[in-house]
Amino acid sequence: MLAVDGRSLDLDRVAPKLYQGGAVDPSYHYGWFDMIVLCAIELQPELPHFRGEVVRPAFDDTVSPTRLDLTRAAVAADLVAKALHRGKCVLVTCRAGWNRSGLVSGLALGRSMPGAHAVSLIRRARGHYALCNSTFERIVRAAPMQHIDNRGSSVRL
Repeated sequence: MLAVDGRSLDLDRVAPKLYQGGAVDPSYHYGWFDMIVLCAIELQPELPHFRGEVVRPAFDDTVSPTRLDLTRAAVAADLVAKALHRGKCVLVTCRAGWNRSGLVSGLALGRSMPGAHAVSLIRRARGHYALCNSTFERIVRAAPMQHIDNRGSSVRL
């Protein structure tokens, strides 16, 4: 939980410039973020007061994700990693801020660190329920590290 502008927001800092949280409040401005990622398929609100980029991968929290769900998560993670590389501040969300947001945050972090370390950072920030979806945790742990070059392209290491 983060207290900002007299409000308690369900979000936590996972890494420099990367925050992860539960459902967003459409009435709030989230002004210090450059990008918000809305992972929950059932929560895709309009954010009329937010002036940054909104990414909507919209997938289910299931132990049997579809290829499309995983592709959406991977594409979102790539956008998050590139934004972080450019010094942007990013919020990745889902309903509870544990699994879908953890998958995208973990894959983004995994571009530059081992997946096990990404899982540890997410759990330290969001608690032991974060990445309790064993399939999502396994995907984050197994993802190959990548380097983002100066042109913003990902290169597998």
